[in-house]
Amino acid sequence: ARPDGAADSARAYRTGEWGRVAIGIALGEVARATLARSDTMMLGAISGMQDVAVYGAARRVGMLITFTLNAVNAIAGPLLASAYHGGRSAEFRRVLRKSALWSMLGALPAFTRVMVAPESVLWLFGPEFRGHGSLVRVVALGQFANAATGPVVMALLMTGRQRRYSLSVVVVAVANLAANAFIIPVWGLYGAAWIAAGCTASLNCWLFVQARRA
Repeated sequence: ARPDGAADSARAYRTGEWGRVAIGIALGEVARATLARSDTMMLGAISGMQDVAVYGAARRVGMLITFTLNAVNAIAGPLLASAYHGGRSAEFRRVLRKSALWSMLGALPAFTRVMVAPESVLWLFGPEFRGHGSLVRVVALGQFANAATGPVVMALLMTGRQRRYSLSVVVVAVANLAANAFIIPVWGLYGAAWIAAGCTASLNCWLFVQARRA
């Protein structure tokens, strides 16, 4: 139901503030998309489409590890916003800590399966993809770091720190592009996998520290 007096209340527009927040988030999301896709595109241009196919399959297996994180984000976002804007810093830290814990625990079964028997999952893509279990393990390490740090992006956005989020992602995305340009010609798809895992882990640990300080 609409609150009493809503129709007669004075209109207040905060377009400038909304625009600044939206631009900050948009910049971060563009950098995040670059970070997520640039390795595949550079691998195709430098190493060839066969490596892209194998690398893409390995990344899809790795995404199973962050399945629980997506569910945790939907729950933690409103709780983090309510605690922060209500001035309950202890509750904010508790929600962030518990969300990261549940996300990590939810990722453990898939992560363990992938690390112990990666071929048992990779064969689903077809016999041509067998023999790349070590590649899947490298991808899984980065995705597990993503899951273990929990809803850090949500925590920063819910506390109005979209600029910190955007800056962090931009820095890591630029480092990712530079590293791939040097590593892929030498190490191919395994080099791309190690760079992706390292950048993913570094970014999420950096964001987690900033979220705790928030």
